[in-house]
Amino acid sequence: MTTRMRLFIVVPLYLLALWVTFFSGLNGSDAAGILAFLLAGAGLAQIVQVTFLRGKLTRSSVCVFNLVSLTVLGCACGISAHGEGGTGAAAGLLMGGLSCPISLWLGDLAQLRRKPKFFINYRQSDSLSECKEIYEALSRRYGRTRVFKDSETLPPGRNFLHALGMTNLPKLIRRCDCMLALIGESWLETRDARGERRLDQPNDPVRTEIETAIAADLAVIPILVGGADLPTVEQLPDSLKALHFKQARWLGPAPEFGKDLDELLDRFEDSFRLERSKFFEKPPARLRHRVGVAAFLTAVFMPFVWVGLVAFTADTRVVNDVALSPDGRYAVSAHGQGWGTATTLRLWDTRSGSQLASRTEPDGPITWILRWSPNGRYIATGQSDGNVRLWHPETLTPLRTLSGGQGMIDSLEWSSSGDRIAAGAYKGTLHVWNAGTGKLLGDRVFESTVSALAWAPDGNRLAVGRLMHNAMVVSTNSRQLHTLHIFREQQSVDLLAWSPRGEMLATTSLNKEDPPLLIHRVGESGAVRLSPSWQGLVDDLQWSPDGRRLATASWWGKRALVWRTDGTLERSFAYDSLSYFEPRVAWSPDGRWLVSTGSAVRVWSLKDGTNRELTVHDEDITPAGWAIDRHRLVTWSSDGLQIWDVDTRQPLAHCRMSLWDALVASMQ
Repeated sequence: MTTRMRLFIVVPLYLLALWVTFFSGLNGSDAAGILAFLLAGAGLAQIVQVTFLRGKLTRSSVCVFNLVSLTVLGCACGISAHGEGGTGAAAGLLMGGLSCPISLWLGDLAQLRRKPKFFINYRQSDSLSECKEIYEALSRRYGRTRVFKDSETLPPGRNFLHALGMTNLPKLIRRCDCMLALIGESWLETRDARGERRLDQPNDPVRTEIETAIAADLAVIPILVGGADLPTVEQLPDSLKALHFKQARWLGPAPEFGKDLDELLDRFEDSFRLERSKFFEKPPARLRHRVGVAAFLTAVFMPFVWVGLVAFTADTRVVNDVALSPDGRYAVSAHGQGWGTATTLRLWDTRSGSQLASRTEPDGPITWILRWSPNGRYIATGQSDGNVRLWHPETLTPLRTLSGGQGMIDSLEWSSSGDRIAAGAYKGTLHVWNAGTGKLLGDRVFESTVSALAWAPDGNRLAVGRLMHNAMVVSTNSRQLHTLHIFREQQSVDLLAWSPRGEMLATTSLNKEDPPLLIHRVGESGAVRLSPSWQGLVDDLQWSPDGRRLATASWWGKRALVWRTDGTLERSFAYDSLSYFEPRVAWSPDGRWLVSTGSAVRVWSLKDGTNRELTVHDEDITPAGWAIDRHRLVTWSSDGLQIWDVDTRQPLAHCRMSLWDALVASMQ
């Protein structure tokens, strides 16, 4: 198989692999970008080999060059992608291991520094002794496997006519780089028993071998020994006339014979390397130099290009919020942070981690909050322009925009039936809409930011938390959203949550003078005060599914607490360490397990207090919820979603926006 045929096989497969990894991505992962850059690096390594390093590398050097260059490139790309230097280096090592055999298989284009192969053509009755000397000299210099001489190379008993017949002779000669045609004094006039000149006979082995070499465009060097002269054109058969125009060499008698032969081989090696340095149609040396310099500089600066692309798309790839479908089978994520950054929604299958749909709004406002309706019919997004948008949960196509807010949406909640949605804005506006029709059902303006909302299970009451003001319960059956109850124990409510049956409301305060955590029995005066052992803020609170316990998490206390409704502390789960991000808690559907996140993900047993720590993927981890059942958990951070098998403590899938998708979104 010729080199060009091998190129026709390798190049299309290479371009296909490059296209698949870079343009399609690997399920929203940086692995796609790293692999694409490694493929590009492998291609550049080949270019460097056929320009700067042409004919200068041995087989082992080719392997070392590919392995080292691609491992370093993979490590650099991996470090820039969330510090995964080891993963990148392993990928580079694997790519280098694949590139080595391809380089060796391509042959000449891999530019191996190999020894030439020789075919000795001679006539026994004319130059047998000189042939033996030449064979021994070539064998000492290059090895016997690099020299073909019929009586030495063919094993005893081998059929000479079959080995050097018309079928095998062209293959044998094409494997060689040079034919040494020995011509003595009787080479031209050697005759057979009938007196006919053997050189005129078509089946003469000497003639056949030279004809085949000339037809294969092999370098044929006439070697004149014993004082012979180069035959004239008229003395040669038509098929051998080209031999007269080949540059011949004279080998004198001993002791000059060995010196002349060494000089001949030295000059041939120089021409052999020069011939192997040709690149297709002999481009000028200046062009080869420019191509090599460009490839080398590109390979050197490729890690910096990768870092630049990662930095350029950082705001586009960051995750702002994640919401699970009611059955836990699907998750939707909102990407894009920073003014002027495109907002992208992505729908994921929590069973396989595959991306099902994507929607990019190039000029849209930033999406800060995501909520999936309890009936599964809508996905709602709270945006920086004060509007709420509803999306189709399967295709992520926009259904309608609910307008009326002022300032960024700070809180967004669905009613338990999923037919109504409430939104609170930074500038103190509160709106309630009918999700099916988009009709505004009620609105109200408060003195400060609406920091938290919570629907009562009956769907007729809405708890409202306000910064620098009391929490209250309003009626959603009136257009004015009139007040039903005010909780005056706290002056700056940050979080609130209804119990599953709606008879209790838990609230937290940002005011240092207020009790940090209270449980209010709605309709009754007073509240149950929960007294943590620390003085500081509560960052999250969640009711258990049966409503008998309340779980809280705090960065200040560095622990998750489980309270009974009478105010007694049932469990205290300490974190080993915490990041600078707010910790979160989430109950399993059966209420037997509690997930806490900080700088680690832990699943706590309410029965005996034991925990299972899951491998983390970033510091700012938030539990999105339990997918499908208690055996599968979905968490998210700024770099993407992670789906866990709680029993084995291993991640099942990591769902991230690919570098290519982020680049496309950034350019829109």
